[in-house]
Amino acid sequence: DRGYDMTGIEYSQETVANVKNFWPELKVNQGDVLSLDYPDEYFSGIISIGVVEHFIEGPDEPLKEMCRVLKKGGKALITVPSFNYLRRMKMPIRWVTNNLRRNSLIRKICGKKPLVNNKWHCRGSIFKYRTYPEYGEFYEYRMTQNEFREALIRSGFSIIEDVPLYYDDGLFHEFGRLFAIHNQWKFTIYPHGKLLNWLLSKIPFFAEHFLILF
Repeated sequence: DRGYDMTGIEYSQETVANVKNFWPELKVNQGDVLSLDYPDEYFSGIISIGVVEHFIEGPDEPLKEMCRVLKKGGKALITVPSFNYLRRMKMPIRWVTNNLRRNSLIRKICGKKPLVNNKWHCRGSIFKYRTYPEYGEFYEYRMTQNEFREALIRSGFSIIEDVPLYYDDGLFHEFGRLFAIHNQWKFTIYPHGKLLNWLLSKIPFFAEHFLILF
């Protein structure tokens, strides 16, 4: 809408077909971020939102491939979920509650079925960063500001700025429905939630849900 020549890259062929069906004017192609079908220094800019954290091997390979197809002097905008200060402070509590909630005996007493995959994700084995969820099948990494900066620099990027993002998400995920509700991709923040959100936002990288780096 703003006049940019945009190309979308999506791994799922089914999703690409649906996009082309509903919005045929959009340029969206099937592709793999680990092996982009474009020559070196092809794009003037890259937007990657919620992608690189989903690789169990870590974000380096998709980041290197993005850097390869980005022109010299081009700009990239890339996000990952944040392992912020609040989440780090809550880890001992989360470890205890997660172990209790997934304990087979406790689940049996509460009338719940045992979990099929009850394995704790230990950083330092195959896991590079803090995972979410901490148990079960791998879904995503959550990274600290320094961890993400280091990954970008290793992959060939120079960092202009890093910014905390999505405080509403952070409030909902860390404090729950007493402060905010999420319905149909929209947040409703209660008045006391807005006050807490405002206070937390005054401390950089303390309670945001995402990190965004340019």
